[in-house]
Amino acid sequence: MPTSLVNRRHALIASGLVAVLVIVGLVNHARNGRLQRIGPPAPTTSAAPNPFQRSSISLSGGAPIALAGGGQLVYALAVDPPRLIRIDPNLPVAFAGSVPVPNGSRYLAFDSVTRRLWVVGGGDRSSTVTEFDALSLATKVQVQVPMMITAVTTENGRLWLGTPNGLHSLPFGGRVPAAVRAVPGNVVAVAADPVRDRILVALDGSSGTDLVAVRDQGGEVDARGSTSLVRPTFAVVANDIWLGGYLGGGADDRTLQHLNPATLVAGVTGSGPVGDTVGPSAAVFPGVTVVWALNENAHSVTCINAATGRVQGGWSDIAGGVVSRPGFAFGLNGQQIVGLRLTESACYQG
Repeated sequence: MPTSLVNRRHALIASGLVAVLVIVGLVNHARNGRLQRIGPPAPTTSAAPNPFQRSSISLSGGAPIALAGGGQLVYALAVDPPRLIRIDPNLPVAFAGSVPVPNGSRYLAFDSVTRRLWVVGGGDRSSTVTEFDALSLATKVQVQVPMMITAVTTENGRLWLGTPNGLHSLPFGGRVPAAVRAVPGNVVAVAADPVRDRILVALDGSSGTDLVAVRDQGGEVDARGSTSLVRPTFAVVANDIWLGGYLGGGADDRTLQHLNPATLVAGVTGSGPVGDTVGPSAAVFPGVTVVWALNENAHSVTCINAATGRVQGGWSDIAGGVVSRPGFAFGLNGQQIVGLRLTESACYQG
């Protein structure tokens, strides 16, 4: 065979061997995860505790008075000076931005439909309602309303305002609140009941507190009830409605009550604190699957399964509101925003 043909054959064989080695090398690289991934990374399922579960966030001036949760972010309303603070629990530095708010701001609410925040407050005759973008904290709308505000909540893109003269609603981007004529009287607490498309309202009653549920579209009354508790708070978690308050001297001595959604009357479900007195007062805050019950006298908070009433855990040195999401929870104590250490699985789900 001519020498040129032999050399050509050897060259082809060598080229083939090189190609095989390159392919094998690429396969091994891919197996070892060293090739650059095309597209988004696969989601992780790690349930490692968040570092802020064991930390306190001290504000550099000012004191937090209210908390709200939106997605995986937490928002705090502070006074002295008045400002709105955005907190990202997933960042090494928790603060993710802040903006000033009007003097007298007292209430903070987040709406998941519009991704908006509302800050509300003022005096006896008029109040300022400010609508913020939840991510940038840019002001979208600010209006003065000629009324005192006593309670706020959001549902389906609307801000619901409790006043001494009844319930009012303000649509997303709106400037003039509309009265809900079916709910006159002095409103002391409101909460959204999204599963049933309702707004829950507590009003000063002749012997305690009157409870009303109204449709968020149309404003028709869906249910009425009453309780001997005063200074009430609602916590709505999926299908379950909880009420906390102060003893009002009536026959019912439970400061923490699990309400029947159809009648708004306290019932007994499961075990735990449903039929017990949680100190002389209790304020409740909703989680994703749990209710946070604050004993305002003892400055302690209890995590309760919303469906069964079973106690899942407890923490001391918490004197104010609680907000939680899966993996983290925060409470208020003086000038600090306290991260709760969530060691129980039910509480870890928020």
